[in-house]
Amino acid sequence: MFSYYLLTLLIVSSVFFIWLLERYIKNKNLKNIFWSLGFLFMSIAYGLNFYSDLMSWSVNIYKIYYFSSMVLVLLLGLGTAYIFQKKWKFYFLIYSILISLIFAIFDFTSNVNYSLLLQDNLNSMPNLVVMLSLLLVIPGSIVLIIGAYYSAFKLRKNRDAIIYNSLIGTGALVYSAIGSAAMFNIYSLYYIGQLVGLLLMFIGFLKSINVFKS
Repeated sequence: MFSYYLLTLLIVSSVFFIWLLERYIKNKNLKNIFWSLGFLFMSIAYGLNFYSDLMSWSVNIYKIYYFSSMVLVLLLGLGTAYIFQKKWKFYFLIYSILISLIFAIFDFTSNVNYSLLLQDNLNSMPNLVVMLSLLLVIPGSIVLIIGAYYSAFKLRKNRDAIIYNSLIGTGALVYSAIGSAAMFNIYSLYYIGQLVGLLLMFIGFLKSINVFKS
């Protein structure tokens, strides 16, 4: 059952990655490269989760999955930061690079609770790594969500802009809320919630492209 959700999430996030990468190649806008990298890591996370759901988790696969699922949120937030003509986006970029490197070191060198992992418990990392992951997820989520809603407010005279920014913001809010609940072992509606959040963001991004073209 969960494999179907994971496969759908893998396909949608991969399409999103390819589409945003093509956008970056065409216009060289930095926000698109950060967003595309975010969805690349999302595809990796869902791909590894899908594989492990069919087979079984290994420690190394889990470490790559855990890093990918955390850093993707920071990258999406970073892409949103580069929408705005503000100096703080450069400092956010430096912060993102440094905290990602620190997190990677602890993630790939820590001991995983393998007994929990065998029970498909995706919270098998030591507490220190979990706490460090919050330094990626929280800032990334805040910038992504608030950035989308702020854009909707700023462009409030444009009805289409309000719609697509609200879709992106709401999708990010749902996705982040579901992911945060999972960190506390609350998995009800986990995959369907992530799928809903991802699809809302996807529709919002598609609509934004149509608005800019028109």
